[in-house]
Amino acid sequence: MARVLTDDESLRRVLALVHARTGIDFQSYKPPTILRRIAQRIAALGVADLAAYGERLARDPDELDALVDALLIKTTWMFRDRATFDALRSTGFPRLFAERAARGARAVRAWVAGCSTGEEPFSLAMCMLEAAAPSGMQVSVLASDVDPAALAALGRGVVSPTAIAEVPDDLAARWLARTEEGYEVAAEVRRVVTASQHDVLASENPAPRAAVLASFDVVSCRNLLIYLGTEAQRTVTARIIKACAPGGLLVLGKSEMPRGAAEELTPLAEGLSIYVVS
Repeated sequence: MARVLTDDESLRRVLALVHARTGIDFQSYKPPTILRRIAQRIAALGVADLAAYGERLARDPDELDALVDALLIKTTWMFRDRATFDALRSTGFPRLFAERAARGARAVRAWVAGCSTGEEPFSLAMCMLEAAAPSGMQVSVLASDVDPAALAALGRGVVSPTAIAEVPDDLAARWLARTEEGYEVAAEVRRVVTASQHDVLASENPAPRAAVLASFDVVSCRNLLIYLGTEAQRTVTARIIKACAPGGLLVLGKSEMPRGAAEELTPLAEGLSIYVVS
């Protein structure tokens, strides 16, 4: 792999070109992550160094698109970190739906920030529909991401065979159907999931504009914070907590910590990044 020199000026130029192309500011992401992916593109092209790569990007929109695709981390699958979803099914959602029903609520709303190609919101929607069945409450999941290509994949409602390995058998039998392309998510699940383009870090609005109400019962932002610098983590954490209604659930990735907001959160279960918001 090509060695990428930490040439700050060249890196700023590369990221400025990406920002101009997409509106996404990668300056807040951890430099090692960004440099590693740039190095992969430099190696693929055989370009001499970061400065030369910046010159290539300035005249090659196809390569700029290829870099954007490399920088946008799309590794995901359904029921990722299965223990998190097991805890939501056994404890988190039954408690949440019972509490909301006792208050007279008719619906439970979730927001998945950084939803990628849809495996996360579809997984959450399955679990929420299961929890809602006894009370007949309505369920809605707002799925947002900065990448329109990822949202387009979500809209197709088909996931790859490798993405369903962790789906519980009972839910897979009920809501997934084999097709030539992979597995189609049932219409009942797709119906409750709404996609919206949104950058939780750059936007002035904590939640996407598609949210009629900016307060959610569940906010899931998993495996995004680990790619951000410390201050950016604090910014995103504050925004997603602000979007979560009191008594709601905040769900993070298993290796992620809520920066600067411990007093507002109570862990749902030991060893899991699921919190009840005060």
